[in-house]
Amino acid sequence: MRQFIILTIGLLIICCTTNARSRSLADSCLHILKTNSSLSSLEKCDLLLTTIHNINYEDSFISLTNLLIKEAEKSGSYYHLFYGYYEQGQYNIIHAANNQEGLELLLKSLEIAKTNQLTPEEGFASFTIGGAFYQIKDYYTSIKYLQIALKQFKAISADQYIASTQFQMANNYIAVNNLDSALILYSKAKEYYETTDNLPVLAYIQGNIGVIQKRQNKLDSARVNLSFAVKFLEEKKDIQALIPYYIHASENEMLAGRMDIALNYAQKAVESAKKEESPIRKRDAYAQLMSVYAAMGEYHLAYDYQNKYLHLRDSIINIETITQMANMRADFEVAQKQNELDRMEASRRLMHIILWLTIISFVVVVFLLAVVYRNGKRRKAMNKELLQKQQALKASKKELE
Repeated sequence: MRQFIILTIGLLIICCTTNARSRSLADSCLHILKTNSSLSSLEKCDLLLTTIHNINYEDSFISLTNLLIKEAEKSGSYYHLFYGYYEQGQYNIIHAANNQEGLELLLKSLEIAKTNQLTPEEGFASFTIGGAFYQIKDYYTSIKYLQIALKQFKAISADQYIASTQFQMANNYIAVNNLDSALILYSKAKEYYETTDNLPVLAYIQGNIGVIQKRQNKLDSARVNLSFAVKFLEEKKDIQALIPYYIHASENEMLAGRMDIALNYAQKAVESAKKEESPIRKRDAYAQLMSVYAAMGEYHLAYDYQNKYLHLRDSIINIETITQMANMRADFEVAQKQNELDRMEASRRLMHIILWLTIISFVVVVFLLAVVYRNGKRRKAMNKELLQKQQALKASKKELE
């Protein structure tokens, strides 16, 4: 299972087919943006999006996407607004390794695409979200979003994207051991890639089909597909991808009773893993070579590689444990800092509330005093007027007498 993870992370980028980047085109767009002050917000959006699609992930990438979001909101262009959040989401997942923030941005872009019936964009966002969930091993959620992507790509008859999505869905199904569904999807994707010159993806597909056939004990068919993948990857010198297929090919030959070929593949896996200097790859290669030697009755050699395997396995477990503890400590410190900030924010809000209550109370008191003063003044005037009338009546009475 572990042997598919790194392959698929790389394939996520391969499958998301994009146009070739042109730095000169990006620089031209930036020059126009800086020198032409009469551009409308929509024109700025077009230039910014072209720039973003033609630069690599660099320091200015996030600032450019933020500017794209700002101008898209001004112009009311949901198409450009989608790409502002979508590109930021991809940046966080692929470059910054921040899956949580990346997923939040991608989900926001997906909502924009859905609300505004941007069919291809809904497919792109769903596909990338599915790939992100695959990386964190949430395979069923990944499948759910990939099914949405597949539906959208079929609606626009985008064969290239359909095949990419089928391939990624197959990776999820093989991870949950649903081999029949995985085989169907790999086979569908293979039909498309056989009509293209995208041989790397075709090699991965056939290699993974070979792995499934090995598990189904279809050893001859597995040999054909695994050999195709191994041969192509050897020519490309893709050592990282080769090692898992060497191991699978060795396991397949062991099951077929062809121990010399199984040994050859296992030794190649060990040699390649040493060159790659990957502890996980070396661990897996040592485990396979140990199994081959044990099956051949070479117990002293099997024991030697068992020790190497166990040593590496324990080292990796220790490293993972230390990393997990460090992450837990970091999470705890972040949580503490966040709690402190939350308390400060709560105190600030409370002070604002008290301040406003004080101001409101003061205004009410002033108003009441004004009312009392006005009523008192009015009452005084009325008393004075009554007194004057009384005096006038007395005067009139005296005159009558």
